[in-house]
Amino acid sequence: MIDSSKAEQLVPVALAHSGWIAIELRRRLAHRIPKVVLCNWIVTDPPPAFKVVVKGLQDLNQWQQMRDRLFSLWLEGVDNPEATHFVRGIMGSASGEMWQRSGREIEKDYAKAGNPMRAMAALSPALPVLHLCQLEPHVPAWTLQEEFAASHPWFHSHRLHAKGHFAAFEIPEEMARLIEAFVAD
Repeated sequence: MIDSSKAEQLVPVALAHSGWIAIELRRRLAHRIPKVVLCNWIVTDPPPAFKVVVKGLQDLNQWQQMRDRLFSLWLEGVDNPEATHFVRGIMGSASGEMWQRSGREIEKDYAKAGNPMRAMAALSPALPVLHLCQLEPHVPAWTLQEEFAASHPWFHSHRLHAKGHFAAFEIPEEMARLIEAFVAD
């Protein structure tokens, strides 16, 4: 698809675990992927509770309960009809087979790479990355990202002031401004 578009370069903007695809695109198309934007991804080691959900998604008897748990987390405090429709309506219509596959693939990617920060650090040459996320400063994952950025100047995190997992529905102008500034820099 990229070849047929005749694009010489592109900057993937990846939501959550599609970040693995952005990293793989960089591996395969090095010079054509000059930067990557990641949105709301667990770039550190996944917390134990997340591992339970990922494992549960793979279980024929638990996938719906785990999917609904994710939906509740992603929409907590969100009062945006478009975000709610996207999550519960569009994502909610995906089959159990698709949710089970997503659990397997997410688990496989973390097992293979350890975590996204390690996977990104292994890329050569270094890949400029902007991670847009809603982590609060006191959350350990935010501290780990700050420490990682201090020793990897190509990695930048920006805290978004949104409530849900899909900030593009809540603060689209801010997201667009941040992405455009990063790509232009």
